Amino acid sequence: TALARCAVGLEFGFVPERQRQLVRLGREVWDEVGPATDVINFQIGLGAALEVCAAARDLGGLAWARELWTSALARESDLEPLQYGTFAKVLETYQQHEEVDDIIEAASGAAW
Repeated sequence: TALARCAVGLEFGFVPERQRQLVRLGREVWDEVGPATDVINFQIGLGAALEVCAAARDLGGLAWARELWTSALARESDLEPLQYGTFAKVLETYQQHEEVDDIIEAASGAAW
């Protein structure tokens, strides 16, 4: 997403000052517009928000990712393999290896 990409500097890697703002800005946007009511836009929004969480690389990013995922699970029919993969990426970014294994197992019925 554009917000996640803005944390990358002109050279290599992330710019810490930008990373520190990602979760706050992402949450503000998410809270302002709310999750989409249609399936396709919900999936796109969830994926974008999870990418912001991964790029933030701080505990606030992990906490928000878990909140997003918990609310997404309540909409079970809306989750596709792509969302499972993106959440697994977030968990792996934060070295939550056992939870990554759990996500892979949970999504084992779907094609990645």
